[in-house]
Amino acid sequence: MLNYHFEIVKVNPIKGHKIAGTKDYETKVVIQKDEKLLYEGMIMVRKNKEGVFPDVDGVKDKSLSPSIRRELTKNLKEYIKKAR
Repeated sequence: MLNYHFEIVKVNPIKGHKIAGTKDYETKVVIQKDEKLLYEGMIMVRKNKEGVFPDVDGVKDKSLSPSIRRELTKNLKEYIKKAR
């Protein structure tokens, strides 16, 4: 089973964006499977009133399967939605 750990490192409010209240979240992501580290890195996530948009393009360079990337995107969106 995969274990995901997310930690928001920095929040940057975006001023002058066409959607008011837009923020960028610099998020540290750690993915482990059976105590083995699969991925550790930073992912930028943009959040506004329209939704949550993780930038997982950098993860495509890593050796993660497409199914793990989809699950990462889903879990990261849920985590950021709960963040204030």
